[in-house]
Amino acid sequence: MVDPDISVEDYSKRWLDIVQATVKQATYDSYSNMLRLHVLPAFGSVKLRQLQRGRIREWLAGRLTASYARESVRIMQATLRAMINAAIDDGVIVANPANGLARQLRLTTTAAHRQEEIKAMTREQVLVFLATAEPEVAFEVVVVALISVGGDDVIARRKLDGADFRRRCGFGCPMPGMLPIHRAD
Repeated sequence: MVDPDISVEDYSKRWLDIVQATVKQATYDSYSNMLRLHVLPAFGSVKLRQLQRGRIREWLAGRLTASYARESVRIMQATLRAMINAAIDDGVIVANPANGLARQLRLTTTAAHRQEEIKAMTREQVLVFLATAEPEVAFEVVVVALISVGGDDVIARRKLDGADFRRRCGFGCPMPGMLPIHRAD
């Protein structure tokens, strides 16, 4: 049982010990660094159950105005939120005051906004890429592109491989970089 009067700092040590066994090392390092460098200096001495949403929001907003990158502030919030979620499971706190703050402070972007930022190459850019790329690199890009648009059946049916790609597209295409791949009947 966890002491209901545990401080954020003491709970963070307990949480990191537990989480280390369940996440990748890079994730653990990120959690540890965010806690040590950002969360604990602000909230370490506070009793976990006394964390308040308004104080967390002000702290995050202060990080934004202190010129921290939006993504860094999002990770700070996500780390604190994850730790508090564990504290809820341990019965230390009943609700997570950090929930929803990323959206409220616009630390996250919508799927539509992320999609808008992804720009596809033009036909001309694709042709230049395929004409100048090493055949193995071009082959991998074409395979990934085919799979991403549902063309994996073309690859499977035609048993397309690197040698076939080089033979068909390296020098034998009607236009440089043009792929003579068609749906199998």
